[in-house]
Amino acid sequence: MIETDIRILLNADHPLAQRPPDEPVALHELAGVSVVWREPGSGTRDRVEVAFRQAGLEPEIRYEFSAGAAVREAVRCGLGVGFVSALSATPADLCTRPVSPRIVQTLSVIYQGPLSRPGEAFLGVLEDMMRDGVYAAPRSVGP
Repeated sequence: MIETDIRILLNADHPLAQRPPDEPVALHELAGVSVVWREPGSGTRDRVEVAFRQAGLEPEIRYEFSAGAAVREAVRCGLGVGFVSALSATPADLCTRPVSPRIVQTLSVIYQGPLSRPGEAFLGVLEDMMRDGVYAAPRSVGP
């Protein structure tokens, strides 16, 4: 089982982006903040909604998009903050911050077997990268 954190996605001009890159954003700080959501059924959205409920919070659902790229664009345009996997590539004009309490997402690779040799090799590379901690680490920008 491979796990990764879910992080808050911010426009680099957002006030929460002004804090140090490793300083977590508490969920209660997002009360009243517009959140840009993935569609219902998204694994990231499901984990974030559970975290909000466990914290006794009811997030505002104003915008929903069916793709991560659309969420990034909406955050870029200032429609709100979003949530992404720590493994997601972060464009230079956006940034991520950790969330408190930590929101963990389990990653899976789904395939129909048997795999071809290239497919098996690809899975082996993924496993090695995750075991060794070599992956597309989150990039944070901003002050």
